[in-house]
Amino acid sequence: MRRLVLYLFFLLSVVPVCEAETTTDYKNENLSMSLSRRKIKKWAKDNAYNYIVVRDLTSLEANLKPKTIFDLRANIDLNNKEILLPKNCYVRFARYSVYNGKMSGVLLNPIVEVKSFGAYPNDMIDDYQAIQNACRISSGKIVFDSGKYYVSNILNVNNSNITIVGDETEIFITPRKSQDPGILISSCSNIEISGLSLYSDGRYASASKFSRPDGTLWSNVQGIVISNVNNINIHNLRFANLEYALKIDGRIGSNRDVYISDISTSDNVVMPIYISYTTNATIRKSHLCASKSASGYDHHIYACSQNENHLIEDCIFEGGSGIPIHYYNEDTTTNNNIRINNCKLFDTLGAIILSSQNAGNMSVSNLEILTDREYANGVIRSEGNNTLIVKDCTIDAKKQYLFSCTSTLTIIDSILADIKALQTALPKKGSSLRLENSKIILRDLKYMVYLSGANSNNLGNVDFISNDFTIKPNIDWLFSTRGISPVNFNVSNNVFRCEGGVKYAVYQAGASNPNFIFSDNTLYGCPLEKHSSVKDGVFKNNVIHK
Repeated sequence: MRRLVLYLFFLLSVVPVCEAETTTDYKNENLSMSLSRRKIKKWAKDNAYNYIVVRDLTSLEANLKPKTIFDLRANIDLNNKEILLPKNCYVRFARYSVYNGKMSGVLLNPIVEVKSFGAYPNDMIDDYQAIQNACRISSGKIVFDSGKYYVSNILNVNNSNITIVGDETEIFITPRKSQDPGILISSCSNIEISGLSLYSDGRYASASKFSRPDGTLWSNVQGIVISNVNNINIHNLRFANLEYALKIDGRIGSNRDVYISDISTSDNVVMPIYISYTTNATIRKSHLCASKSASGYDHHIYACSQNENHLIEDCIFEGGSGIPIHYYNEDTTTNNNIRINNCKLFDTLGAIILSSQNAGNMSVSNLEILTDREYANGVIRSEGNNTLIVKDCTIDAKKQYLFSCTSTLTIIDSILADIKALQTALPKKGSSLRLENSKIILRDLKYMVYLSGANSNNLGNVDFISNDFTIKPNIDWLFSTRGISPVNFNVSNNVFRCEGGVKYAVYQAGASNPNFIFSDNTLYGCPLEKHSSVKDGVFKNNVIHK
């Protein structure tokens, strides 16, 4: 009896239990389906796997148990049927049926290699149809070898649970018409793409939109277009010579849960990322270069309408002729809860963040901006009914305006160097501005802060608290208000170092500001607190060093 109990215990400990978990591939480090049948059978025997020859669906379904290798005969037609495989199961397809593309369906979660469908790299032959046949699997992994593949038409991916994996793989797009994408992913979920480089041959370029400074044309071809997709992970991709690298377009069907990381674009990509109608998107660890065409269209990230919960983090932006991060609304929809963190911008043009019309909350932190290129509308331009918070940022703006703002703007703990002026207009009722605990260097300006706007009574609070300003060379005034009356205007505990001299600290024209407070500030090179036009307000405890 004791021996029987021990034997039963041994069986229970070693016999696998059939689980609902599905396999993610049909090969591992010990088993490759490219081996001969004899070697696979030997591997199965040595590793206690069942080896079952499958001649019809009945025998397949009858043997769905763990640790099994299914050897499918060529005459089986799965008829687009998805069959769940238990844990640790592998599938071997008869070679000629795969080569000829005769299988109308495949098992759930196989690995298919595009070369099995006749797509070979570096052969200078159009691989479109072969790759498209591979993309018709109901789900699973599609594997490319390293090298260059030529594609003459759109590769459509519209089945769920698909993983596309390249190995330093180049997809050379030769489209049939203007604005065709290389890959179109639509109406599906759970997609992953990695290890690819996409670029085009430059055909269908538009002279009106995409002209290089030397007169040649940018390509009008798109890389990857995503529409009506849930849960997509795109990483380790490279793009060159395209209009859009990634176009995440939810106008037909909205997108949700988009994760983008480690992508790079060359400076001949017009717009690296377009995104619209997308909820929960993350863009991380990417290097986005944009072209410098004459169109002003070359934004790095152009987010247009109904975007929510976006995170842009650890990215580098370079070049371009448009606004690097541009959140915009084409209609009455909103962009809401946008976070930008730990990004660097080099040689970019103009406003860094523009959020316009019916925008929601936006926060920016740990941003470093280094640019010599001037844009009249300001480094940070924020418009609409929104709230923008800028924190822990370093901005070297090279004589640009810092911000042009019609919304609620807060700047905290930042270093702002070589600014032409702090300029803002606040026409919206209830809009507010706060600059706190920051170090600002300004040069070549007539005024430091100029608040203006018609019909702008009953604005929100305007606060400049505990900042260190260096202003050079000459300046007429530090603060000017024209035609506006904030609820509260508080300038307190700041240090103003006017190296070239300043005529007076505060100038006022138009509406009175009884709630203006200028107190506890230290001024160097400023002989007067206020101009004679200032008739009201509170001026106290200021230390003036002429």
